[in-house]
Amino acid sequence: MDYKRARQKGKRIKYWNFSKLSIKSLLLLPQALLPWLFVTFYLALYFFPTFVLMFSKQEAQQLKKEFWTAFGKSFPRKWILYDTKIKDMSFKFYADNKKAEVSLDIEMKDEIFRNAYYEKIWSLEDILKDFIGDFYKDEYYTLENGKVMARIWVEKHGVSIFNKNTWQEVFEFFVEKMDGFERFYYEYEDFIKDV
Repeated sequence: MDYKRARQKGKRIKYWNFSKLSIKSLLLLPQALLPWLFVTFYLALYFFPTFVLMFSKQEAQQLKKEFWTAFGKSFPRKWILYDTKIKDMSFKFYADNKKAEVSLDIEMKDEIFRNAYYEKIWSLEDILKDFIGDFYKDEYYTLENGKVMARIWVEKHGVSIFNKNTWQEVFEFFVEKMDGFERFYYEYEDFIKDV
């Protein structure tokens, strides 16, 4: 007796005996698993936010715009960013589909000045760690376009600009780390500028 007939007669099949199932009853199997596939997909999306969804270019741009607008509305504040009073030295926020970063970029073309500012900040390493926690540093950080700069940054993995469920986590990370960078800079601004 196949699965469908057994169900019509109100009988329960206690185990699958595939030798007695018809082709028609085997076609019902994927329909029974379909809800579980959806549940698995949404659980994967929730627990693995870096799971990549395919967006058109316009959809991706729209989501990025919504992300930065939501950040500005959630935490309305004037950040230092480019207003360090030192040419080509700035604080930056960055987020993509895998991580979020807050950085201090020293982008001077003159390598001597770039290294001098980097060394000044690096001489305060332990103090900076008190303000922002563990961080990464690279005196010769190279961008994809080949531009070389000095960079000090913190990053958070497991978040995505394309997953709205992780936005609040990113916003809080941005505020905590940028606030630490700014407090450090304001406290040691005169020392850093004296190159």
